[in-house]
Amino acid sequence: MKIFLPFPKDANNYFDEIIKYSKSEFVFDHYQNYDSSFKIVNIHWPESIFNWKLFSVEELNNFERALLDWKKHSKIIYTVHNLKPHGEFNVHHERLYQLIAENADVFVHLGEYSKEMFQRQFKNASHCVIRHPLYSNSFSIFDKYEARNLLKIKNDALVIIAPGKIRNKAEKKMILKAFGTIRNRKKILIVPNMYKKNIWRKLPGYYKLKKIFNRPILKKNLNPSYFFDYRFKSHEELALMMSASDIVFIPRIEILNSGNVFLGLTYDKIIIGPDQGNIKEHLEIFDFPIFNPYSTKSVKKALRDGVDCLEKKNHKIQAIDLEPFFPVNVAAKFDDLVNKTASEI
Repeated sequence: MKIFLPFPKDANNYFDEIIKYSKSEFVFDHYQNYDSSFKIVNIHWPESIFNWKLFSVEELNNFERALLDWKKHSKIIYTVHNLKPHGEFNVHHERLYQLIAENADVFVHLGEYSKEMFQRQFKNASHCVIRHPLYSNSFSIFDKYEARNLLKIKNDALVIIAPGKIRNKAEKKMILKAFGTIRNRKKILIVPNMYKKNIWRKLPGYYKLKKIFNRPILKKNLNPSYFFDYRFKSHEELALMMSASDIVFIPRIEILNSGNVFLGLTYDKIIIGPDQGNIKEHLEIFDFPIFNPYSTKSVKKALRDGVDCLEKKNHKIQAIDLEPFFPVNVAAKFDDLVNKTASEI
C-alpha cells in the first residue's frame, strides 16, 4: 500500500520506527505532488504541509482545493499529535487545523484522551488509538557509567534530564524551582536545549555583535550542578545524556503529546510529567509521578517522588505494558488500519 504524506520527511524518528517494520510504502512529498493512485493520504502536523513556515491566505486556499480533490480519490487519515502549533498560532493556522479535521475520514490518536475529545466533535469520522512507538532503533543505549565517564559525571551523582526544547520562561522556571528543592549535594540537572530569550536582536548593531554573543558559555562559568546548552543535540550526544541520567523531567504546561515520554521509556528511566492530554494517560499506565503544571507545589512533590522511587528501587516497568509501544506492534496496527480504510474506497 502506497501512502502519501504531504510534507517533506524531517529528522523526526517517529516515522523511522514505524517504517522499519511496516509493509506499507511511505511517500513524503510536497502536497501539490499528490496523484490519484494514492488510496491513503496521511496528515500529521498540519503546519508541516507548509514546511513549518508562515503561509498566506492564497497558499491556504490552494491547499484547501488540493484537499478537496484528494477526497474524490483517497481516504484522509489524520494522526493527531497536537491541538495547535508549539510556536506562532494565528487565524491561518486555526483554519488549517479545522480544514484537516473537518475533512478527515479517520483520526489516529496517540491516546484515549484525544480520541474522546475528537469523537465528540467529529462524529462522522472513525477514531482509533495507535500508540507512539518507542525509539528502539533510533538511539543507542550506553552503559550508564560508561556514559557518565564520557560526560565527566561522577558515578554517584543524581542526574535529572529535561531532554526536549524548553520553549518559554515558564517551563524554564518550572525546572529550576523543582530542581532546587532536591536535597542532594551531588545532584546534576541536564537541559540540552534550554530556553534563551535573544534580546540582542532588538539592539542596533546586532549583526556586528552576533558572533560575540553566540559564543558558547564555558563550563567553568557554570555552577557544576547544571549542564545547559541551547541547541538541538545529535543522536549520539542525546543518547549519552539519556544513558547517564536517572530521571526524565517533562516540564510542559499545555500539551497533548510528548515524544520525550517514549524516549524515557526507551531508556527505562523514571519519568515525571504533567497531567496534560495523553501524557497523563501514559504516565498512569507505568505508575510514574504526575504533576499539575500550574502548581509549583505539585511539580516539586512529583520530582521528589521520582527521586524516592529511584532511591528505593521499587519501580519496575511491566513488559506487558510496553508491548503496545513496540515499533513492530505499532507498525502492524497502522498497516491493518490502512488496509481496512483503503478497502472502503
